[in-house]
Amino acid sequence: MMNSLRMPDLRGGTGRFFLSSVAILLFVTGLLKVFSAGGTARILDQPDPLLLLNVRNVLLGSALVEIAVAVYLLVATNNALRSLFLVLWLGVSFLLYHLLLLIIHPGKPCPCLGSAAQLLSPAAATWILRFIIAYMIIGSGLFLFARLRMRVASADFRDDQLGLTGERKVVALEGEEA
Repeated sequence: MMNSLRMPDLRGGTGRFFLSSVAILLFVTGLLKVFSAGGTARILDQPDPLLLLNVRNVLLGSALVEIAVAVYLLVATNNALRSLFLVLWLGVSFLLYHLLLLIIHPGKPCPCLGSAAQLLSPAAATWILRFIIAYMIIGSGLFLFARLRMRVASADFRDDQLGLTGERKVVALEGEEA
């Protein structure tokens, strides 16, 4: 019975696939940003509407973070919880940037991929980036929620095995003997 209450193992199966796929997406978008930052497009020397640095520096900084997180996700396979929180944090950061950009400059495309976005239409590039953000937030959120549920179920199972219920459970949690 206890085997069914183990934490989801993210070293294999869908969890590992999720973290690996996020790593690949981040690595590719990071490389596209490095490629774009080395270009000569005029937009690269203009200030980013939110961060007030030029777009080239924002692309390079973002690329550095994305590639570093991608490498971490591929290398640090023994800390799934930290990896999931990292993906969630980065996804929420991207989401906030896009939302603020939408408020400040509605209708303008995100300079997130620099000149590499010219390979696609601005609308297509925007939707692809939004999909990646949603994938990161929803995926990491679901895996974190599953781990939390398993932790609660495991704690309830241990309490049941010890015969802790109602007031005895509260007393045991306060450190007194049940």
